[in-house]
Amino acid sequence: YMLISLFGNIGKGLGIIILVLSISGAGGNFPVVLSGKFFQAINPWLPFTYAVNLLRETVGGIYWPNLWQDLIILVAFGVAFFLLGLFLKEPIRPWIEKMHHITRKSKIIE
Repeated sequence: YMLISLFGNIGKGLGIIILVLSISGAGGNFPVVLSGKFFQAINPWLPFTYAVNLLRETVGGIYWPNLWQDLIILVAFGVAFFLLGLFLKEPIRPWIEKMHHITRKSKIIE
């Protein structure tokens, strides 16, 4: 939501890119160890990594220290993105309006 709120249609595209990277790099499909170096590098920076870990905790038996750690990290991601959206909305508004005007004028994105 933060990406769409800040960047409009460009945020939708960024969200899809992050979604694809999250599915590939969070260890949901394949273990991260079997993925390439790129996905191993971005793994700790993806919120989906911690959601997958929480799902594994609930399916395989809960180990409370891991559950709390992953939950705290997920909440921290949520708070960080909320604050980024809150504080960046106004400062980047002129740039976003200019980009919207350019894309409408070019009729690439309507």
